[in-house]
Amino acid sequence: MRNNNIFRFYKSYWFLFWILIYSLLYYLSSLFLNLLNIVNNTTKLVFIAIIFSLFSRIITVIIYKNKFRFNFYLFIWTLVYVIILLSFNYLLLKVSFNFFIIILLNSLILTLVIHLLKKIRFKQLRNIVIIIILIYIIMNLLFNFVINRCEDGTLYNNCSNIKPYFCQKGNLIEFPEKCLCDIDEIYINGKCLHKLQTEPKPIKLNYTLRGVPNSFNYTVYNGFNYYLSNLPRTVTYSSYESPPTSEYMSLMYVNTEDQERYILPLINEIKKITNNTDDQARIAISLVQTMPYDWDSFNHNYSNRYAYETLYDQTGVCGDKTNLLALMLKELGYGVAIFSFELEQHASIGLKCPIKYSYNNSGYCFIETTTPSIITDSDGDYIGVGKLISKPNIYVVSEGKSFESVKEEYDDNLRLKFLQNKLDSYGSGQVLDEFEYNEWKKYHDEWQKLTEKYGFRYD
Repeated sequence: MRNNNIFRFYKSYWFLFWILIYSLLYYLSSLFLNLLNIVNNTTKLVFIAIIFSLFSRIITVIIYKNKFRFNFYLFIWTLVYVIILLSFNYLLLKVSFNFFIIILLNSLILTLVIHLLKKIRFKQLRNIVIIIILIYIIMNLLFNFVINRCEDGTLYNNCSNIKPYFCQKGNLIEFPEKCLCDIDEIYINGKCLHKLQTEPKPIKLNYTLRGVPNSFNYTVYNGFNYYLSNLPRTVTYSSYESPPTSEYMSLMYVNTEDQERYILPLINEIKKITNNTDDQARIAISLVQTMPYDWDSFNHNYSNRYAYETLYDQTGVCGDKTNLLALMLKELGYGVAIFSFELEQHASIGLKCPIKYSYNNSGYCFIETTTPSIITDSDGDYIGVGKLISKPNIYVVSEGKSFESVKEEYDDNLRLKFLQNKLDSYGSGQVLDEFEYNEWKKYHDEWQKLTEKYGFRYD
């Protein structure tokens, strides 16, 4: 009889009702926790599980007209919700799903598991909870040692496909003694040197992080740069083949394994500066934005650059700098896309982020690469075109993690616009009385502090 009841439950409207309730609670809880600036995924899931347990109990009380009590029974069920959500979301960690698909999957699993558990007598439930806790601990240990991966997908304590890199605690490090050198490399003095790793050129890379300007030295190689400069910028195809898409032509300057090999040392240099992954992204963004704009290419015949060519030259137009930043953020493990504005002939970066802060609800935050600017600021003026008004093509470079701490930049951008409008309201050449001057100075000092935070330049 019990099995028949379970089967009838799955076929009934109650099944859909609870999926809908859990989905709605998950969505509203996520919005509420984002407003509280809670970005840690485990903390979020624990809060959501508690909300699930409480509201499920409240709904049951309303339907069956029982009394609501805070007792051990409620505590046990709350614990069950926490364990189910945390365990199931470990399986989703390395899979890129749309946010709403994740909500539906969580709601479906909860509805199935909770209903099955509620068919078990309460005395038996404690034993079931103990077993689930043990399974959770085992899964946690298993996923920490086996499933965790570096940004390129390499399992912990394994050699990467990009030799001679080894995945150690989430970072790719050079380990030629274990991973060997690539077929095109030779082993000299503990290092693998590529055949194109010739004519080294020292460069200085500048960046600003939270108002503090800094720099570090790096070495680029003309041998590899020369190799890239001789690659074709066009694609040949026969009359029987489909022409390459705009997306293919855009991404061909980013997604090449050769460039990944030469960009990884730069990524490792950035990781040495800070362990905070979002700050690593901020450094990469500032580093590219700080590179001078290539006005010579803009004013004369322009030819697309590969990402590494832009790094070697330390200059580029919007497309060049976008390609370089796309590759860097990809290697840092982020979800990255290129915004291609065909009408305005402009390119910029889309960085995966919470949808409420994203550009036109795309799921990607706007990043201007041509000059220092704040993430999410898409209101710049462009020579010959003014504002960006067209809908961009979105070319996905990589699936990866989300830039969860973007609220800081989002709020700073809104505040900077407010301050700019306040300062503009005073006009220029006006004579201010003491009160007006003090007000103007207060706004100006705050405006200056914000612009310095993001390394703005006023040449």
